[in-house]
Amino acid sequence: MSLQSFLGRSSEIAIVDFLAENNDFAYTISEISEFTGLSRPTVHSKLPMLIHNRLVEIDSQAGHVKTYRLARNKFVGTLITAVYQHSFLMADGEADSEALEKISAKMDRKPEYSKNRYYHADQET
Repeated sequence: MSLQSFLGRSSEIAIVDFLAENNDFAYTISEISEFTGLSRPTVHSKLPMLIHNRLVEIDSQAGHVKTYRLARNKFVGTLITAVYQHSFLMADGEADSEALEKISAKMDRKPEYSKNRYYHADQET
């Protein structure tokens, strides 16, 4: 289970997901780009904000080449723990497609009352 499975796909979430799933290693911008399917310019533009928000950190630098990894702090630890807890919670439920169909059906259901509860035809305007 990943952040993308319940928060949706964004470039930032894709980067954090990839680094979380591969937490034992550090990666260059090119590698993150290749493994996430994001363009190098996108990864390059998203990393500063992820670093500023302490989700990602620079692991090492050799010349101009830097490697990045998921930050090692309490917030990131809590975030990753929450993702795993969500995975276990969802494993006990029904399949995503079945659950989403039921939710959609409930949302599309017509109200059970016939009159508008805010306006009644017998009221004068």
